[in-house]
Amino acid sequence: MASSALSAQSDLQKLEPALKFLRSRNALDYAVSTPNGIDEADYVKISGLDQWITIRGEDRKNPGLLFLHGGPGDATNPWGYAAFRSWLKYFTVVQWDQRDAGRTYGRNGASAITIERMVLDGVELSGMLAKKLGKDKIVLVGHSWGSILGVFMAKARPDLFYAFVGTGQVADPSRNCAVAYAALIGRASRDGNSRALQELNEVGPPPYKDGKDFAVQRKWSNLFEGADAFLASTLGFALAAPGYPGCR
Repeated sequence: MASSALSAQSDLQKLEPALKFLRSRNALDYAVSTPNGIDEADYVKISGLDQWITIRGEDRKNPGLLFLHGGPGDATNPWGYAAFRSWLKYFTVVQWDQRDAGRTYGRNGASAITIERMVLDGVELSGMLAKKLGKDKIVLVGHSWGSILGVFMAKARPDLFYAFVGTGQVADPSRNCAVAYAALIGRASRDGNSRALQELNEVGPPPYKDGKDFAVQRKWSNLFEGADAFLASTLGFALAAPGYPGCR
């Protein structure tokens, strides 16, 4: 295991000259260069914990938008500089590495995570952002786990938000998992995918006793939906991100 890790590290080091070039090019390609633009990245103190945020937009007069990433733990900052670049014309986009994610995890290590704790963090950050950007309210967008967090934040402090937008909205996780399993069995049967059928039948329908069984379902969901290609592309963008890799 140790030797394979060292080998992978060695291979990555061989790519470093190319990655350095790509990071420099991406810094130029995705730069915010408008006169009234904003491009900031730093740790801010939220609930007594240093947490990493980026603030980017072409015009400070635009509405502020806080994006809540999925997971928990799936920070979008390493690849979001590219994914959200077109949004910057219309919004000042804030990405936040939540507790136990991205650079916030790199700075602090593991910390206690509960929905209540995360809601308090998110509400405090939203208030800070509204004040910093000179707005009465901001727009809140939540993806996957972030859509759960966003609902609770909007309920806790509706006065802070113009709107909440949920994408990949989580509503009933248990039912979602059961429906997904049935759909995967149907898809594998139609495709004649014997490997998928074998692995899915081995773990059976949810609820699952551990994360390994759940991982099998997610594996085939990603493969059938093409999400594996998207995940691979985010890794490429992360490796070539301006200012990455590493934490400071």
